[in-house]
Amino acid sequence: MTRHATRKAPAREYQAAHPGMTLTEAKRHLAHAKDAGVVLGDVPLAELGGTVLPPDATLRQRARAEAIWRPAEAGKPCRCTGACSHGAACATADDEADPDRCTGRLVHLDRYPGGLFSLTIWQDEYACDTCGDHALGNVELPGVPWGERAGDNGTVVYDGVRHPNFRDVDDEDGWDFEEGCPECGAEAGYPCTCGQPECGEGDPYDCVCAR
Repeated sequence: MTRHATRKAPAREYQAAHPGMTLTEAKRHLAHAKDAGVVLGDVPLAELGGTVLPPDATLRQRARAEAIWRPAEAGKPCRCTGACSHGAACATADDEADPDRCTGRLVHLDRYPGGLFSLTIWQDEYACDTCGDHALGNVELPGVPWGERAGDNGTVVYDGVRHPNFRDVDDEDGWDFEEGCPECGAEAGYPCTCGQPECGEGDPYDCVCAR
């Protein structure tokens, strides 16, 4: 690999992690991170979360960063945007009189869209770093929507953001949910037009064949 290609490699890797980003944008993001004193270490810049994005980052880029940050240890700052319960005491530690109570801390494992109706509600997953107990929570991020409205056609989820109600494949029969309802072709979150009430006909957010 030439020296020129070696210098471009981090920018191309960052660009690949953010669908729709240009190489010029990727280079600017890398320059911002360097100016901000971000130390990459063994964690790729793309997985350091929205806090390392430049001020002019787009909503799509912020949503992507919010969806792919890498979890940190309980004793270190979380890489998510906004408030969370990372580092909090395990929920099983409430009874101080119990000598066997867990003394672990919560690790923020994941964040993804928390519903179909509010574009700024995200759901968080946590696990105790000692007993492994799992917990869920919701947070509203007004400046980080996970998608956008598409007129009367429902909601479009930003590229690279995993939405639990917009699955890619049905494990039971292998049907591709991206193709939409097998009866009428409606995509998840779009009005079903097959005329069958059991399919969700007339409900723009409940075409059950595409969920």
